[in-house]
Amino acid sequence: MAIFDTGIRANHPHFRNIKERTNWTNEDTLNDNLGHGTFVAGVIAGGDAECLGFAPDTEIYAFRVSSDAQVMHSGQVLLLLCFYI
Repeated sequence: MAIFDTGIRANHPHFRNIKERTNWTNEDTLNDNLGHGTFVAGVIAGGDAECLGFAPDTEIYAFRVSSDAQVMHSGQVLLLLCFYI
């Protein structure tokens, strides 16, 4: 499952199958400082018994396309989609 958002918090215990994390912003970190991408990933693939996602064994490909200031450049997102599809 590809998630285009603010990234996923590093070493989060609820995710079993993070296959790739990449940063497509102008910031230096992959970490999700806002929590939105981590939340979205949890709804999809959370692997904790208390907070189980819809598909906990899904492989996650997290693409950080939104900065901490919530800036997202559509050109970068389109390039990313073309690159990975």
